[in-house]
Amino acid sequence: MPKGISDKKTITVLSIGTFLEYFDLMLYIHMAILLNELFFPQNLEHDPLLISALSYCATFIFRPVAALFFGKLGDRLGRKSIIALSSFIMSITCLIMANLPTYEQIGITATYLFLALKMIQGASSMGEIVSAEIYVIESFKPPKQYLMLNIVNISVVFATLCSILLAYYSTSYDDSSSWRFAFWVGSLMAFVGAFARKKLPETKEFSRKSIKTTKSLFGNNALLNKNSFRILLYLLIEFARPATSYFAYIYCAIILKTELHYSAKEILLQNSLLALFDLLACIFITWLCFKFRPIIILRFKTLIFLPLLICIPYLLNGASNCYSILAIQLILVFFGPKPVPNSPSFSMSFETRKRMTTVSMVFAVSRVLVYVITSFGMAYMYKIIGNFAILIILGPVTFGFLYALGKFNIIEQNLVR
Repeated sequence: MPKGISDKKTITVLSIGTFLEYFDLMLYIHMAILLNELFFPQNLEHDPLLISALSYCATFIFRPVAALFFGKLGDRLGRKSIIALSSFIMSITCLIMANLPTYEQIGITATYLFLALKMIQGASSMGEIVSAEIYVIESFKPPKQYLMLNIVNISVVFATLCSILLAYYSTSYDDSSSWRFAFWVGSLMAFVGAFARKKLPETKEFSRKSIKTTKSLFGNNALLNKNSFRILLYLLIEFARPATSYFAYIYCAIILKTELHYSAKEILLQNSLLALFDLLACIFITWLCFKFRPIIILRFKTLIFLPLLICIPYLLNGASNCYSILAIQLILVFFGPKPVPNSPSFSMSFETRKRMTTVSMVFAVSRVLVYVITSFGMAYMYKIIGNFAILIILGPVTFGFLYALGKFNIIEQNLVR
């Protein structure tokens, strides 16, 4: 625990800051259903999956570069400086977005500027989520570590819910520029987050750079002692969250728009209900952590998800209203594989002096690969095999996640010895 500041104050400042910055990130993502119509040429509207893929991937395409930058900086200067810097960058991008002319006003220049802002915003969020996670991991010890990180994760989901609600109400007015209000609010909130996080002290573990060797962590297990193998396992873990999130929030929204002809406002309302259930699920999982080991919870959820995954394409093909789509979305957000609540065990397997760089790069590369393959892959595979393309993507992701969980269970047992 950082010296001179209470547990309660530390987690409060971190959670508020994470909420404020993720509010901005989710605002960009969930308003895409509306913003794509304002910032892309009208003659591309016949292929909404492709436009969505381009817009969605723009947020994550430069994350590996940002991961290298923020990771190296965080491993040299500390975790708290990156947390504040990323919030400040997010504030600036939202401020510019709130005043950006549309395609109708300045043509293709608006498209380029829109994509550039999404790239910068996605890069800044890279520094936020990883630095906040590592700050918690290095500030608390198990089992409190799991509880504190889950609280931060709850703030992320709550930010998603609030951003969707703000986007919903911003599009409820007839004024075509009402969406700009949401980004003005987002800019202000990110600035407040940056200011609040400047008061955080550096983590104790980073300050003393207490480094355990891989040999002491994993004993005589030669395979787990290989850093490259642990990075591969961590990639398999991190592939899961963006894949399930894409299908729950983005792909299902496209189905609602193209197949059921829902408006942007109706889709935002649907996703707000999903985010509310997602928030309740996170709170429930946090409670379960007091009863069971987090890695056991993850394995149990994922094993339940496997047979449900096989049913999802059939359910989508038979979906005739928003309620059937919502049921599919709930399966994805509650049972779909994701690293929370066991993230500490994954991150702690890397040395302190290289932890932020390694975790940041894995986090960034996993997002780029998954979002590019998933969004563009679905845009083309959907034309050939329809909704069954989901199995081609989520099937390997889920099995890879289960394999990595088994190996990290061995790592976790060595860490607690």
